[in-house]
Formats: sequence, C-alpha cells, structure tokens
Amino acid sequence: MNWLHILFMCELYIILALSANLVSGYTGLLSFANAAFYGAGAYVTALFMRDFGFSFWSVLIISMLFNVCLSLFVTYFSIKLKELNFIIATIAFQIIVFGVLYNWEGVTGGSYGVSEIPN
Repeated sequence: MNWLHILFMCELYIILALSANLVSGYTGLLSFANAAFYGAGAYVTALFMRDFGFSFWSVLIISMLFNVCLSLFVTYFSIKLKELNFIIATIAFQIIVFGVLYNWEGVTGGSYGVSEIPN
C-alpha cells in the first residue's frame, strides 16, 4: 500500500471525525447521518464527472450545494425532535440513503458502485 494513500485516508477520517464533532460536540445532538451526507456527496461528484464531463472543481461546488439542500431537507423534518427521537430520525435517514444508493442500479451501479470515474 502506498504511503500517500494511507495519508489521504487518515486525512479523510479526520475530516469525518471533525464533522461528527461539529454536530455532536457543539449542539449536543447525536447524529448518525454524517455518512449519508458523505456518501451522497461522493455519488453526486462521481456521477457528474462521469456522465456530464464536469471538472472536479465545478463538481465540488455542485456537490456542496446538493448536500446543503439535502441537509436543509433533513433539518426541516427533524428541527423539533429532541434526544432519542433525533437519533432515530438520523438513523432512519442514513438507512434510506443507503437503501437508495445501494439498490438504484441504473444510476449508482448498485452493489458494484460507480465505474469509469475520470481522474
């Protein structure tokens, strides 16, 4: 395994841990939806680069805007929930996103994932 790959994966997990700390540490709400937002952004990036031929930097902005809209949608429905109900709602959102991304074979490739992503 390449050291650069190991360094990249460490940085990626640090960013994911910081995002979990941002929600759980500062607001006091335990959220399990971080992986759903991460996966949705990754799929939007891969699909826009592969199908529409956008560059990485333009797709980065598009995926950020997509995740902002997705998080506003989740916030709209979970704004009044507290403690255990909020946790259950974020787990449900995580399961819904996983189910859609895993089973929508025509778009996401199903269990095989998106192939032929440009460098």
